[in-house]
Amino acid sequence: MLQSLRVSLLILLLLSGCGESDSGPTRRIVEGTVQYKGVPIEFGSIRFIPQPEGPVASAEITQGKYQTPKANAVPIGDVKVEISALPNTAGMTEEQILSTPQKAPVSIPDKYNRNTTLTAKITEGSGSLTLDFKLD
Repeated sequence: MLQSLRVSLLILLLLSGCGESDSGPTRRIVEGTVQYKGVPIEFGSIRFIPQPEGPVASAEITQGKYQTPKANAVPIGDVKVEISALPNTAGMTEEQILSTPQKAPVSIPDKYNRNTTLTAKITEGSGSLTLDFKLD
């Protein structure tokens, strides 16, 4: 009797670990384009900050396009959006970065990053959600 109870408990514990996890918020992959004054942002970052709170999601902007990776998809609901332009140093060593004159990134106003006024609503659905940002 005690042996069958132990086996039943072991099976129950193993089965409770199977299946999809319900922990954390529902998320969705978000992709799109980012332009400043009609020109695609060459290189930068975009952050989605859930309101009033939640895990922040981000993506790299390259040639004006971005896509959040599946592992860092955006939580469903209202988000603030921060966009920053950065110098593109991908694939460069520290020595190359220091010795090569870098093209200055576009200076994006604080209202799109540190003091952002950008917002979006991330809705549930299948596939990715497309959000394009045309900043002036």
